[in-house]
Amino acid sequence: MKKRVLGTALVLLLAAGSAWAGQQAGAFTISPMLGGIVFEGDQQVKDDFAYGLGIGYNLTEAFALEAVFVGSSAERNRSDGGSKTTLSTYRLDALYHFLPNSTLVPYVAAGVGGYNIKGDSEFMGNYGLGLLYYVTENLALRGDVRHLLVTEESNLDHNLLYTAGLK
Repeated sequence: MKKRVLGTALVLLLAAGSAWAGQQAGAFTISPMLGGIVFEGDQQVKDDFAYGLGIGYNLTEAFALEAVFVGSSAERNRSDGGSKTTLSTYRLDALYHFLPNSTLVPYVAAGVGGYNIKGDSEFMGNYGLGLLYYVTENLALRGDVRHLLVTEESNLDHNLLYTAGLK
């Protein structure tokens, strides 16, 4: 199934032909995303599917701000068979886009926010990399990887979040 989805995405990318240049200063953006979260081993939570939504604003062609919510319903690793637990992150990120007038736009991101897993909440920082591929002037495919960091000793630890979606 995963190979079929990846193959279809690759065909769509190749069939898109020439796209227009991407980042536009002063533009508002919306980004629905799907992906997964990889938990650090000592958290007793299985890696799981994640979904999210980002709403952003391009301050310039290169710099943008984005508010993002990501949720997941992960299963805890327990001797009693496990149980579902809800994970949510909310963050405000700053993004710097390299080659903002290109069809293929790599970017770096960093931000702060909150992290909640079944009642355990922490302040969180994050950093990561991403890539936009503009299919049209106003539509891009998006891929993103983030390292989620907590500031205090807790059971939330440092986790990896990966998403793909549209912008």
